Amino acid sequence: HLFFFFCFCHYCSVTMAQVYDTEKRELVGSLDGPSGDVEWMQWHPKGPVLAAGYGDATMWLWNAQKQQCMNVFSGHDDSVSVGGFTADGKSLVSGSLDASVRVWDPKTGQCTHTIMGRTFHQRSIIAMHLYPDITQQLALTGGEDAAVCVSHFGTGKIIGKLQHHKDSVTSVHFIAGQPFASSGCVDGMVVVWDLNTMKARQVFNHEVCAITKHVRQISVEVVSIIA
Repeated sequence: HLFFFFCFCHYCSVTMAQVYDTEKRELVGSLDGPSGDVEWMQWHPKGPVLAAGYGDATMWLWNAQKQQCMNVFSGHDDSVSVGGFTADGKSLVSGSLDASVRVWDPKTGQCTHTIMGRTFHQRSIIAMHLYPDITQQLALTGGEDAAVCVSHFGTGKIIGKLQHHKDSVTSVHFIAGQPFASSGCVDGMVVVWDLNTMKARQVFNHEVCAITKHVRQISVEVVSIIA
């Protein structure tokens, strides 16, 4: 029953997250992090462990109940723009403005795989979704290079690079139980991809930016939200 929010202070040397007990409505404690912007944060799927990515190219892991830092992950060369736990909570996957995806062991803080190269993103990664079924071990990423990439975070291998957008891809999503994925872009386009052929299956166009979408898994229904 923990609830948290970030308190940003422009005059402090750290970024602070405050953790609250929602039943008692009391402050449990504070989590101190590095200087720089918080790019994202996510709870562990099975416990009170919180991960966050920062603009200083680091990722931090805390035990929120004990207000203790468990690990600091370093290796990216630029802001850790996206990230999250795998479905089983045994790995962390992060994407960065350095155009790479890294896979981490939360316990040791070691990077187990680095995914990058000429067949991957060539510019900043700004969107990511991990397949909800851990047996698949797939990561879907979108970048400022207008590409959508599929990779296997268990092996560190690049599976495919999907190209149809003309501008930055701001949102990506697997359609669970189906061999499809979807992506939204600042060019106003939403694309449904066939992962068997690695080609666009259906394209929807908006007059302005398509910033995100909701995927209905059973009927492969995509709802987009525009700016």
